[in-house]
Amino acid sequence: MNRKIFKILRSAILPVTTLAVGVLAGWYVGTARYARTIYRGLDEAKVCYYALTHTKGVLDPQTREYLKGRLYFNAAYEIQSGWLQGYHIDFGPVDDAPLKGLKFMKDITTSDEVYMDALKKHPGSTGRP
Repeated sequence: MNRKIFKILRSAILPVTTLAVGVLAGWYVGTARYARTIYRGLDEAKVCYYALTHTKGVLDPQTREYLKGRLYFNAAYEIQSGWLQGYHIDFGPVDDAPLKGLKFMKDITTSDEVYMDALKKHPGSTGRP
């Protein structure tokens, strides 16, 4: 009789325990991945800023406009207000002509809207570099 009860309990408890461990492990891995990528937008913006400020005259127009677009996109939507203190991010609006259809974001927002949103969100960073 005890053996039969043990089999029933084992068949009921084992799947529930396995499910609980799986959910907890998934939650842990998911939150750890999020924690590692929380500054990805800030890092990308800094790379774009560095490229735009330290390679004047070297970048072709398409690359320059793409980097401006990525900088403004990250500043407008990915980076919290105040994180760009000390950076002057106003390089002028993005000129879509040199991009020749190349998109710097997966969104229907226009480049002018992104530019204005970035400047509104980071008013202390709007001086020209």
